[in-house]
Amino acid sequence: RNLKKAIPFRIPAPIECRLQTQSSALADLFCMWPTLERVDGVTLRFTTDSMQAAIRTLNSLAAMSFMLR
Repeated sequence: RNLKKAIPFRIPAPIECRLQTQSSALADLFCMWPTLERVDGVTLRFTTDSMQAAIRTLNSLAAMSFMLR
């Protein structure tokens, strides 16, 4: 295998993420985040310009939900 010829996989911006929470109360809490938009009772959506920013947001939301358990 010649890794020098490998082309990195890139997802073009903007990246739209949809997140389904376990409860509407958790969705209520997450909607305090300025970039999150409520889709329905338990589903949220946000758009970002990079996969790194999307992962950072998802990790932060996961940490918030973990702290509430």
